[in-house]
Amino acid sequence: MRRIVAFIVAATMALAVVPAANAGAPPQKGEKDKPVPGVFRLPKHVEITAEQQVKIDALVEKYLPKLRELEEKADAVFTSEQKKARDAARQAAHAEGLRGKEANERVDAVVKLSDEQAAKRAEAQQAKKKLEEEIRAEVMSLLTPEQKDALPKPEKKGPPPGKHDDLKPEKKGPPPGKHDGPKPEKKGPPPGKHGGPKDKD
Repeated sequence: MRRIVAFIVAATMALAVVPAANAGAPPQKGEKDKPVPGVFRLPKHVEITAEQQVKIDALVEKYLPKLRELEEKADAVFTSEQKKARDAARQAAHAEGLRGKEANERVDAVVKLSDEQAAKRAEAQQAKKKLEEEIRAEVMSLLTPEQKDALPKPEKKGPPPGKHDDLKPEKKGPPPGKHDGPKPEKKGPPPGKHGGPKDKD
């Protein structure tokens, strides 16, 4: 009987130790731990209601899997060696302070893709861009006019150099000596040559 009691006590203590050990282990990162893409986010100064936040969360739930799928599709065109070269080039670009388009151009210059790889990547990126436009349109439809006005306005780009349509050249006047203005007055006949009635003899 004592052996049975001792066995039960030992088993209970062992089960108590297992959760304690697991409690200290770091949780595994899943899909929910990844940051939400910027297409779903709004600037901090734009305050939204709890109802709006619920609807935005529903959009994340709806579109995020498809967005991740397209990202993976664009990434799948790289070989393992190309991925290593890409990551190294990206780190070097960031270390130099390059971001966005400049960093991408640096990476593309280092990692040479074949025509087939480039075509598949471009197709996935184009599909992702189209999906992001749909997502952004739905996010914007949830905002009030006041909230939309609080969003930063995109900068307007001017016309390319040498193509200013609003600056038309001034009209030049006629060249000297060719004025189309009032014509000079006709001079009368010279003295002694009047064409009027002649004097009677």
